[in-house]
Amino acid sequence: MIQFLRQLKHQWNLRRQELGREVELQQRRNWQQLNALKGLHRGRRAFVIGNGPSLRIADLERLEGEITFATNGIVKAFDQTAWRPTYYVMVDHLNAANFRPLVMAAEGPRKLFALDLYEHYRDDPHALFFRKSPPLDDNTPPRFSYQPQARVSTGCTVTYDCLQWAVYMGIKEIYLLGVDWDYAYANDKVARQVEGYTIREQQDSQNHFLPNYFEPNQRYLEPLVDKQYAAYQAARREMDRHDWTIANATRGGKLDVFPRVDFDAIAPAP
Repeated sequence: MIQFLRQLKHQWNLRRQELGREVELQQRRNWQQLNALKGLHRGRRAFVIGNGPSLRIADLERLEGEITFATNGIVKAFDQTAWRPTYYVMVDHLNAANFRPLVMAAEGPRKLFALDLYEHYRDDPHALFFRKSPPLDDNTPPRFSYQPQARVSTGCTVTYDCLQWAVYMGIKEIYLLGVDWDYAYANDKVARQVEGYTIREQQDSQNHFLPNYFEPNQRYLEPLVDKQYAAYQAARREMDRHDWTIANATRGGKLDVFPRVDFDAIAPAP
């Protein structure tokens, strides 16, 4: 038995080394492609789309032809619209598992994944992987990275990652849509708590624009709203110091960091 456990440990260590070499090679390939995104959309506008309950399928269709960043379970709307985001971004392990079949099948968007998700999406030919900084302590405001190809700053919301990528690509006007930032858990139960994170199990929450956004009993991280708010404030400070803007075109919601605009009044893309 002891010999078997030693062999198992040895095989596991070899697997880790093999995966480490594979990840390093992938990073070298990624570097050139991520560098090529710098200034790619210089002077343009873009929409960063959240999955809050205020989002409508008609909104997505209206964004055809715009530069768009979308995330996580937006893939569950792909059977209802021909619209596809320009960029699809994901950083969370639970979402990576929850939506993997639909994400793998999605064609059209360039996919940007945190390197932690490499094992989930190593076989996706449309995927690029980026490194993220570790979470900061509660008393340290988040940074805003202007070099996300090297490392993206953590804001405990994938929307913050999208903002950093948009600015890196030269976007001058960023509009948030469907970023309600308003959470209620109804009968969703706490599955477990790990290192300050609460993992909930879907029962009856209505925090998203599709009723079947999560399937019954799928697990998700409860948002760390204080850290998210600090990240949005960090983005606002950077916006006020530079020549790019963020406006909140979400219908309603509780996010008060950015100036509000009426989505329906934004002129269509030329």
